Amino acid sequence: MTESWLFPSHLSGDQLLQNRGLFWGENPFTCFLLKDGQPRFFEDHWQRISSSASYCFEGKFKADQFRQFILSKLNAVAGLNGLYYCRITFFETFEGELACHFLVKEFEQAETARLRVELSQKIKYGDYPNFVKLGRHSEFLHECKARECDDIIYLDPSGLLLESGRANIFWKSGKTVFTPSLIPGVLEGVTRKHLIKCLIQNKIEVVEGSFELSALQAADEVWLTNSLKGLHQVGQFGEHVYLEQDSIFNNVQRYFEDYCEGLLER
Repeated sequence: MTESWLFPSHLSGDQLLQNRGLFWGENPFTCFLLKDGQPRFFEDHWQRISSSASYCFEGKFKADQFRQFILSKLNAVAGLNGLYYCRITFFETFEGELACHFLVKEFEQAETARLRVELSQKIKYGDYPNFVKLGRHSEFLHECKARECDDIIYLDPSGLLLESGRANIFWKSGKTVFTPSLIPGVLEGVTRKHLIKCLIQNKIEVVEGSFELSALQAADEVWLTNSLKGLHQVGQFGEHVYLEQDSIFNNVQRYFEDYCEGLLER
């Protein structure tokens, strides 16, 4: 099942083809899961996408109108069973009108092998505030294909760790979990925010800070997080292979699923 809506309602499919945010992530967007009709972390996603739209389309974004549109469509799919992918994108038509596209489609969360990641050959600059989610998806996919890897890790101009092409980064060293602070170039990830809360609730120490590449290379294990895939375990970074022995990944994954289910039940 796939459902797709545009707002304002007078827009047509021709305008949807102008939405480069849908295809390449080049406009403000956010993605989240819908499980048995219940959106996961919707308010966090809405806060971030509305801040992004206000920043990118100053003077054109009417928060109340667009929120009402999204909520009406979420209400229309509230009876769905199973897991669904949801994506909100804002874009300007060729005529200069601000539009919102909302997509809902079935999502199969397949078992994923441990990821192989590489260091990007490109430096990432923090051109936008941390709440703005924009991407150059075509460039990212091209580099992954050329490097024969699942994802790439970015550094900033001073050599500090930022994030991967599609996720925030966490790693464990000893008994402590580390993640980059929200410095320029690090997305204010919704899953990042809630995983930190989850880890603290489960008595696992979390340290946010500024880290160089050596911290990742010396880690016991590395995870990537985003709103669709949740937690992904990295098996290899460059030539370095992370051992599965003594990994807490499966426990953390279970803690996080319990945490998410607990929020839905409230």
